[in-house]
Amino acid sequence: MVSLELNCENVLYSRENFRLVADCRFNNGLYIITGKIGSGKSTFAKLLSGYISPDNGAIKKDGISSTMLSLQFPEFHFTESTPEEEVSTWGISDPYILEKAGLVDKSRCYLHSLSRGEQKRLQIYLTIAVRSDLLILDEPFSTLDRQEIEKISAILSVREGITILFCHTCPDTLKNAAFWNIDKGVIKKAGIIPKVEEINHSQNVQEKTSNKSHPGIYEGFFKIDDLRLGIVASLLLSAAAYLSLSGAAAALIWWFIMGGPKAIFKKGREIFSLLLLLIIISCLMAFTSADWFSYLVRTSTVIIIAISLFSEVKPNEFRLAIGSMIRCRFGFELGIVAELMHQSLIRLNSDWADTMFALFLKGRKKGVKLLIPAVVTIIVRAMRRAHTQAVLLAIRGYKGEGTVCPQPPPPTRDIIAVSAAVIPLILAIIKPGAGFII
Repeated sequence: MVSLELNCENVLYSRENFRLVADCRFNNGLYIITGKIGSGKSTFAKLLSGYISPDNGAIKKDGISSTMLSLQFPEFHFTESTPEEEVSTWGISDPYILEKAGLVDKSRCYLHSLSRGEQKRLQIYLTIAVRSDLLILDEPFSTLDRQEIEKISAILSVREGITILFCHTCPDTLKNAAFWNIDKGVIKKAGIIPKVEEINHSQNVQEKTSNKSHPGIYEGFFKIDDLRLGIVASLLLSAAAYLSLSGAAAALIWWFIMGGPKAIFKKGREIFSLLLLLIIISCLMAFTSADWFSYLVRTSTVIIIAISLFSEVKPNEFRLAIGSMIRCRFGFELGIVAELMHQSLIRLNSDWADTMFALFLKGRKKGVKLLIPAVVTIIVRAMRRAHTQAVLLAIRGYKGEGTVCPQPPPPTRDIIAVSAAVIPLILAIIKPGAGFII
């Protein structure tokens, strides 16, 4: 067996109040790294795989030519529509994967309709079948029953190469494993604290902190601090854009004058992802409707303005703002819906990154053929997350009118900015274009 080595030399990774230090070495064999929830197991797994880079130190691989990372949630790995199609994209030669995962009868079912346990079984068996030199598994046994855990443990216990498992607790099904632990941000060998060279955090790492008491909605000549007025401005501009192309053009002029380009510069990926989806929809509409160009321009305008206005809004602000505007049960529920939509928007970038990483893990090159499955995966993931959040909120009793904190009177400049947003709407009404339905 070829000698392999994974060496972490004075590694430091830091984000805000989180800090992780590692000075350790892994050779051929099986390793289990435990730690409390939030201790940094998933972060360390991504560091070892090369998905993220340390702020200081180095992670060196000797003799390791291939690495495979398995994330805790299986849907982060899937890029196709059915289990059968998914298996075909992993470049493996094992013809019995679906049989091992117990999914022969569901090989052509919609992948995201499977239970979490079924998805997890498929993802784990696919990951192991790749036969990489370095296999990193983050919470590999979550959602699996005892019988399945024993089967997978038997495979991992005799696997060649370096196998590193990150688990909340030490499973008793794995044999000949070396145990490590993450305690207070330091990777420790079982019962022994390794010699870790302290790194001057203040000199080598600049912590990313924000001293803004309120992020505002965007930075420009005007800065709308009152979210309620931002919502009003968004509604006025969206109405103008949907009424006519001239209204959309006027709304973009408002956006430009108010400093929109500067605000949206930091959100390039979100804009690209959404506009890419719109282009795909518009191309499909081109075969059935002559209004595809109008649809693309108007909808793009609404999205650009919305991201400029709301991408920096803090969690729960939508619920409070809309609840204070509409003081009844409908306002509260509308605020919850807006909050879920906002969360999906701000997570779009990470969802896109996760999908691209899943393709990278499988060695697939980006291309037009992969675009539609990737977009579908992102949409389904957002819908499932919103549904789960809604169910959990209902179980908690998060319904009814709720409690809304009063907001201070809006500053004069906010009123001026919102008043200016009426102009595009007036121009759109004066010369409306042909309507269309989304």
